[in-house]
Amino acid sequence: MTMTARSIDSLRGEINITPFIDVLLVLLVIFMVSVKVRQVLLAQLAHEVATGRRATSHPIVLELRDNGTYALNQHVVERRELPGYLSRVYMRRSESILFVKAGPSRRYSELIDAFDVATGAGVQVIAMAP
Repeated sequence: MTMTARSIDSLRGEINITPFIDVLLVLLVIFMVSVKVRQVLLAQLAHEVATGRRATSHPIVLELRDNGTYALNQHVVERRELPGYLSRVYMRRSESILFVKAGPSRRYSELIDAFDVATGAGVQVIAMAP
């Protein structure tokens, strides 16, 4: 059995890219999972916070209403006044727990913005109210 020149020319070295793509997809998933979140936020359900700790004073509830306004314990607060108002409220409190209640038409980015404002004002635990 001898190989002819024609059969040697017909053999080509081509790269098989299927395993390469498989490895790239696995690496992509690993990197997506391992990306660190910009800010770790301690969020608990409202009933867990209420049953786990005894509140010494009335709870503070921040409402993100459907009409675009913010209300802190039924008191309407402008968005630009919210950081100062929250810091004044939590300056006098021993525990810094905030319950956040968002209307169904509010965007997720607005909720995260409210979380950022609250943590900047000194709130340590943010609980999602149903």
